Amino acid sequence: MYKILCQIKNLYFKDDTITLYGKLNWLPITEKRKTRYFQKFGKELKSQYTKYEISQIYSRIEPKESNDFQTFHYLLISPLIESKKAFYIVGDSGISGRQIGDKQRYKFCYEKLNSDGTLEGIRKVETKILAIR
Repeated sequence: MYKILCQIKNLYFKDDTITLYGKLNWLPITEKRKTRYFQKFGKELKSQYTKYEISQIYSRIEPKESNDFQTFHYLLISPLIESKKAFYIVGDSGISGRQIGDKQRYKFCYEKLNSDGTLEGIRKVETKILAIR
């Protein structure tokens, strides 16, 4: 997964200074959320791609201090959804110690998974803002 994350960084985030590379796992849907969703929309909530936890850290770079604050930019990858040939990247950036920043989710599709762990035919198909702080 780290190789794929590096590929994405080089293709889509080459100008950004990433301070943490990691893997995320989507949190399961609670019964309360399923019930509320059904009451509001009249259909069952089957999956969610907004709430997550960091399950593994591949690389961390301590951010440089400048003018009394530190900036951070996390790049996290979800497990591959092989049936859809897709995966998600979450970018979380902001200023440490202050409530300023944002989280964005990017959906990527790919054509082929190579034996060396890299992907071919990667394209970004969706961008969604998850939070603004």
